[in-house]
Amino acid sequence: MSVRIGSIDFDGSPEGHHTRYDATGTLVGITIVNARYILELEGAITVTLPDRVLECRDLGDVLSAA
Repeated sequence: MSVRIGSIDFDGSPEGHHTRYDATGTLVGITIVNARYILELEGAITVTLPDRVLECRDLGDVLSAA
């Protein structure tokens, strides 16, 4: 489902994460839902975008403060 608020378009990935695009369609933000849990369970976080798939594995420093 896609929702537009002002010049930002909010969408979701098949994995349940939230993506934000500007008025030109450029990706400007990603919100990872349950990042620590997914990393512990699967060892990587995958986000499927319309034109690519992103996968992150080493987020230990980022999540240590969370």
